[in-house]
Amino acid sequence: MTEHSRLNRTIATARLLIAVMVVLIAVGSRGAIPIRPPVAVALAAAVLSVGWVLWARAGRRLALLIGVQFAVDVALIALLARYTGGLTSPFRLLYLVPVISAAARLGSRAGNTIAVLAVLTYLALIPAGPAP
Repeated sequence: MTEHSRLNRTIATARLLIAVMVVLIAVGSRGAIPIRPPVAVALAAAVLSVGWVLWARAGRRLALLIGVQFAVDVALIALLARYTGGLTSPFRLLYLVPVISAAARLGSRAGNTIAVLAVLTYLALIPAGPAP
């Protein structure tokens, strides 16, 4: 198994664990956090993780795959934040996870790119207003 394959599997596993944690937090909030958005994001993360693992098994363009995964994670976090309180979402700190992971695994350039994406998606929550 190559280094990129191990990294991809680790990222997919971490994504699934975080998704389960998010759903458990929403369930434990006793209605303070709407349950549908976290469940939808968790299901999307699970489906994407399976897709990432299958892509990695094909063995093509694994470095690109890892970068795309971090970008998609930021998009999923943005959706989760949007529908669970916007700028005040209890899940807004999750933006740090793909930024730190990208920087640690892919270097500062990738970390900076994901950080810029995270900031832009967070700022996009401003005009959206409070969660529907």
